[in-house]
Amino acid sequence: MPALKIASPKLFNKEIISKGYGFHTPQDGSVCKIKIIADEQNVITDLCDSCEKEIVVGDVDEPIDRIIEDCIRTMKEEEICCLKFEHPCLNSDFIIPSEPIEEIKVDEIITTENDSEKCDNDSKEAEQMGTGSENTEDIKIKSDADQETSEVAVNESDNKDLPSNCVEIQFQLLSYTREPEIWEMSVTEKWRRATYHKQRGLELYSRGAYQYAFRRFGLTLKYVISLEHDIPSGQEEGMDIKGLKLSCYLNVAACQMRHHNYESVVINSSKALSMQPDNAKALYRRGAAYVQLQEYEKAKEDLTSAQQLEPKNQAVSKQLQLLKSKVQKLNQYYASAMKKLFM
Repeated sequence: MPALKIASPKLFNKEIISKGYGFHTPQDGSVCKIKIIADEQNVITDLCDSCEKEIVVGDVDEPIDRIIEDCIRTMKEEEICCLKFEHPCLNSDFIIPSEPIEEIKVDEIITTENDSEKCDNDSKEAEQMGTGSENTEDIKIKSDADQETSEVAVNESDNKDLPSNCVEIQFQLLSYTREPEIWEMSVTEKWRRATYHKQRGLELYSRGAYQYAFRRFGLTLKYVISLEHDIPSGQEEGMDIKGLKLSCYLNVAACQMRHHNYESVVINSSKALSMQPDNAKALYRRGAAYVQLQEYEKAKEDLTSAQQLEPKNQAVSKQLQLLKSKVQKLNQYYASAMKKLFM
């Protein structure tokens, strides 16, 4: 799935205390019940009186729960483990505002100048995006599939010491619901999940939680790509699959723009434009990304096209003004450099 930004290595170490049973592990949508055995730093919230907590895999938008979710994906029923990780709340990217920070719709042209985003490729796009854990995104976890080993490390750095702000908890996976693989789901269920994650992503984006919104849009894209295989025409009664895929690219680009990942903004906006060449939002975002990448001719072409489609759009006008200013400064620099050559 697409990457939100280039992430620094983030680790979690999992040590199995007591092995579970069975051959399966939780999938997206699995409702998992865990029991906290040890948590000296009290980082786990929303516990019931019996120290139990419910986590739905793929439906978590809190920093600590996201790490636990990634660990749960590697566990078998009744397994007990010790989980060590760096406390994520020290990173501002993990803080989710509780109230909307601005009135914006991701499916519309964003009016901020530094709107930056990032996207992925075809079926790999989906896996790079949201699930890649957003780290998106986010914390990318490479889990050891062999339960005979006693540790799981993200980035294959088992020999590296964990940071000083390490958190350690012990918990047991009591039970989880069995969910079908994506290829086993009905078309209706895939559509339901795709639209659910998109709506959740829009809510998170409006709160300024771009990292988590990015992950949700990635999950949406995963189901959309699967639906395209089920319905090659891209249209089914009550389902606009192509339209949903187009909005995924636009929304992913919006999230990546916020993290200044301009190369990816260009990639995802171009994908949107391949589906709808006169899409003003995609033209604006790609043009804005080209400005930051100093691809001024390409930026002018995209922004001029966007302005022709939406003459009253203030965001496009601001980007054209910014482009003009940067080109003037660049010309002045070259003029000064040439003048010195002949002095």
